[in-house]
Amino acid sequence: MVKVTNLFQQGLFHCAYLVTRLGPQRRELRSPPAALTLPFKPPLKSSKDVDFFCNVRRATFLQGRQLRIDFQLKRGKSKDDMPLADIATLRVDSRAASGPMCFSPQLRPDSEVMDGHVIFENVDTWNDLEFTYAPGFSSVQLMQQRNREVQGEVDYVLWPEPSTARFVHIEAAVKFYLAAKEQVANWDDFIAPNPIDILGVKLRRMLTHQLRMGDTPHIQQLLASQVTQQHGIDMAQSLERLEIVNWLWMNGRLFFHSAGMLNQLGGAPAWHERIDMLSPDLEVGWWCFFHELDAVLPDGLFYLILKKPYWLSPLKGTGRRHVDHGQLKSKQQLREDARSWRSFQYVVTGPEGPKGSEGERC
Repeated sequence: MVKVTNLFQQGLFHCAYLVTRLGPQRRELRSPPAALTLPFKPPLKSSKDVDFFCNVRRATFLQGRQLRIDFQLKRGKSKDDMPLADIATLRVDSRAASGPMCFSPQLRPDSEVMDGHVIFENVDTWNDLEFTYAPGFSSVQLMQQRNREVQGEVDYVLWPEPSTARFVHIEAAVKFYLAAKEQVANWDDFIAPNPIDILGVKLRRMLTHQLRMGDTPHIQQLLASQVTQQHGIDMAQSLERLEIVNWLWMNGRLFFHSAGMLNQLGGAPAWHERIDMLSPDLEVGWWCFFHELDAVLPDGLFYLILKKPYWLSPLKGTGRRHVDHGQLKSKQQLREDARSWRSFQYVVTGPEGPKGSEGERC
C-alpha cells in the first residue's frame, strides 16, 4: 500500500545564487610505513552539518602502538577555512579522548577537497575505537568490516496503535530547487544549485525505490517480530496480520528566475496547477545570479541572510535584528557581504524605509 503526500508544504524564501573559485592544492607531508591496515569500503562517513564532510578510508596499526587514520575532507556549504586534523580526537575503549601525535597536511589547501592522515599513539586495542575529526563533527566507530549484506534502510517507521499490526513507513526529504527555464512543464525542469540534482530524478528515485523499502522481507521480518513480542503470537501470524503504509513527505522551496526589480514582479507561478503532486499551498521564491543583484534588489528595502539551521522556520519579529539570523542589511551592505560568499545564500526581504519598521517577513 502506497500513499504519497503533496510535495513542498508551506514557506517562502528568496535566494541569490553565487559560485566562487578556489585555487590549487598544496603538497602533503610524507607518511610513515604501514604494518596492519584495515580498509573501510565504503568509507566511514562523518560530517559537520552540511558545512564539511569527512570520509575515513582506512585505519593502520603502526609500530609502537600507533594508529594512523587516512581521511578525505570535503567542503560543503561553509565559508570557513577547512579545519585541520590537529583537533581530531580518538577515544579508546571508552577512555577519555586523546589528541593526535602528528597530522598531515599542516597547511590548509586552497581547494574544496583535502586528503590527509592523523596519527594517534598508545592505541593497543581495536575494541571500541571512536574517531572524531573535529568539534562539531559526528563521531565514527572504527571496527573491522566483515562480510556484510546491506539490507536497505528506511527513514522512519511509526507504530501509531500497538494494539494492531499496522505500521507507517515515512520517507522524508527537504529540498530547494530552482526553475531552470522560464516556462516549466514537469519535475525535470527544476534543478538544485548543484545542477546534477534534479527534482524529477530525486522524486522518481523516492517513489520507485525508497518507498518500496518498507515492503522488503528484511523490514517485514523486523516489524513482524515486534508484533510477535507485543501480541504473544507466532511469526507466521504476525506476518499475516502485518500492514505497512508507505508515505512520502517532501518539504522545501521552489524558486523562479528573476532578472527584474523585485517590487515590480507579478504573482508567483501557479506551478501546482499543471505539475502533478505539487501542493496548492506551495510558496515560491525567486533566484538570481550575483551579477543581477543590482537589477533585482530595490534600494528601499532591508534584507536578511538566512542561516542554514533555520531555513524552514517561520520568520516573524520587529526591528533591525532577527533572533535567529542576525542583523538586517541594506542593499549596499548585502552587496558588500556577497563579495565573500563562496556558495549560494538564501535572503528574505525585510522592512521598508530607513527606520526599519515592522516587516512582513522579519
